[in-house]
Amino acid sequence: MGCPWNIAVATNDGATDWTPYQENKAFSPDYPNGTIILAPEFLNVLRDGEPATLVFHFHRGATVAYHVTKSGNSVTGTVS
Repeated sequence: MGCPWNIAVATNDGATDWTPYQENKAFSPDYPNGTIILAPEFLNVLRDGEPATLVFHFHRGATVAYHVTKSGNSVTGTVS
């Protein structure tokens, strides 16, 4: 599973700011619950109040866009 992402207007800000693809340690699948866990180190690089779009690419070809916004100590998101 890969995950390129963009903050606001196509920047590569993040744990690996030289590429939009983040390391696998930034997120991990939780297969029993059908979710993806985002690591605190990954969430800490989000800018307060600025939306970020993460696009997860799965090995079978499916993609899922996840839009997240950090506000203080909380992060909310929606799938599209």
